[in-house]
Amino acid sequence: MSLKSRTLKYIENHGEVAKGDMQRLVAEKTSYTPENVGRRLRELENEGKLKVRYIKGYAFYSPVPRESYLNERLWELLQ
Repeated sequence: MSLKSRTLKYIENHGEVAKGDMQRLVAEKTSYTPENVGRRLRELENEGKLKVRYIKGYAFYSPVPRESYLNERLWELLQ
């Protein structure tokens, strides 16, 4: 399973997660770098699968309901 899909699954199961916590967790448990985790989080946000909010400069990622981004993707394909 790719880092991207593992990251999405983790956040879907745990709710809102701080970027720094996610980077530490992945660095401790895998050979991936914190920078790699950051890129995957941004990609998931750009794809509409995660939403991000910033509090005092810190990023917190939370899942977007699966139906929401599937409906958006379907709408894009129909255009």
